[in-house]
Amino acid sequence: MTFLTYLRERLCRGAKEHLLVIFCDRQGRYLEDAEMGWGTSHSIHLNIAQLFRRALSIDAASMVLAHNHPSGSCHPSEDDIEATRKLVSAGSLLGFEIKDHIIVTQKMAYSMRAGGQL
Repeated sequence: MTFLTYLRERLCRGAKEHLLVIFCDRQGRYLEDAEMGWGTSHSIHLNIAQLFRRALSIDAASMVLAHNHPSGSCHPSEDDIEATRKLVSAGSLLGFEIKDHIIVTQKMAYSMRAGGQL
């Protein structure tokens, strides 16, 4: 199973957005993943403190964020970009790196790192 297939299986279900966080160690190896946010068809509720508590509890050093767009468009919204930048800033203060934020749909995917938003 490819990484993208895994993300689609975890996230592309139903008409609501879901946020999956993949936690990695200092060498960039997978530790675990967890659904940390959920919401409507156009937004996600995320408890930032809970996300970083989880990262600290498993000694993570970096994270990959991934969420779905039920609309079928994988381009980031202004809210997606702003929220990601806030998480990058908060993570940096705490010693965590956000490696990427990937938006997935059933047919496409978008990397905010590759797109220059990270």
